[in-house]
Amino acid sequence: MVVVSWLLKREYRQHRALDPALPLTYTKWLATTDRLQQETDEKQERVVKVVIHPGEIATWAYREGREVNERARSDYAVLMWRLETSRRLAGRHNAAMASRRNTAAMPASDFSRAG
Repeated sequence: MVVVSWLLKREYRQHRALDPALPLTYTKWLATTDRLQQETDEKQERVVKVVIHPGEIATWAYREGREVNERARSDYAVLMWRLETSRRLAGRHNAAMASRRNTAAMPASDFSRAG
């Protein structure tokens, strides 16, 4: 699996202000990501796009003592993907635990028998 930092067109100017090494236009940036997409398609790898907002990555980079650049965006995207995956898994776990508690609290007569 490949986690890709994804930039929104409406925020691209702000991203360029943080990282002047980005291509001049969103269209040019998009062309470079399309090449990456083709390479991963050829390898049959799953691609996960994580939207990166300029204010959030700027805050994160400042706290981490890093410059906002391609490597930082990539690291941040992986971090955000992992956090979201952990939240989803925790949510499923919590829902399953709540369901078990509710089932255990039900009187035996409330269970239906297959039969």
